[in-house]
Amino acid sequence: MKGKTGIVVLVVLCIALGVGLLIRHTKAVDERTKAEAKIMQLSNQWVKTETDLNEQRKVNLELEKTLETKATEANGLSNRLENVTTTLSRTEQEARAAAEQAKGEIAKRDAKIAELEGQNDDLTTKMTDLNSSIANLETQIADTQKKLSASEGDREFLLKELKRLQAEKAELERKFNDLAVLRDQVRKLRDEL
Repeated sequence: MKGKTGIVVLVVLCIALGVGLLIRHTKAVDERTKAEAKIMQLSNQWVKTETDLNEQRKVNLELEKTLETKATEANGLSNRLENVTTTLSRTEQEARAAAEQAKGEIAKRDAKIAELEGQNDDLTTKMTDLNSSIANLETQIADTQKKLSASEGDREFLLKELKRLQAEKAELERKFNDLAVLRDQVRKLRDEL
C-alpha cells in the first residue's frame, strides 16, 4: 500500500502540478494579452503624442515666423518713429528760426515805417513852407506887376525882378511837385510794408 499511496500521492501531486501549470499558463496568457493590450495602447499613445509633437513643432515654426515678421515690422515702425521724431525736431527748430527771423524782419519794417513817417512829417512841413513861399512870391509878383503897370522909369528893373520872381516860383513849384511825388512814394512804401 505504500506504493499505491505513493502513486496516488504522485498522481495527486501531478494533477496539482498540472492544475498549477494550467492556472499559471492561463495567468501568463492573460498577462500577455493584457501586456499586448497595454503595449498597443502605449504604442497608440506614442503615435498620437508624436503626431501632436509634430503638429506643435509646425505651430511653433509658424509662430516663430510670425514673431520674426512682427519683430521686423516693429523694427521698421521704430525706425519710422525715430525718423519722424527727428524730422519733427528739425521742423520745430526751423519754425523757431523762421519765427525769430520774422520778428527781426517785422522790427526792421517797423523801424522803416517809423523812419518813413518821420520823413513824411518833414516833407509835410517843407510842403507847408513851400506853399507859404509860393503864396508870398505870388503876392510879390502881383505887387511887382502893379508897380510895373504904375511905373514907367524902372520898367526894365521891374521886368528883370518879375522874371526872377517867376523863375523862383517855378523852381519852388517844381520842388513842391517833387515833394508831392516823394510823399506818394513814401505812402506806397508804407502801404507795401
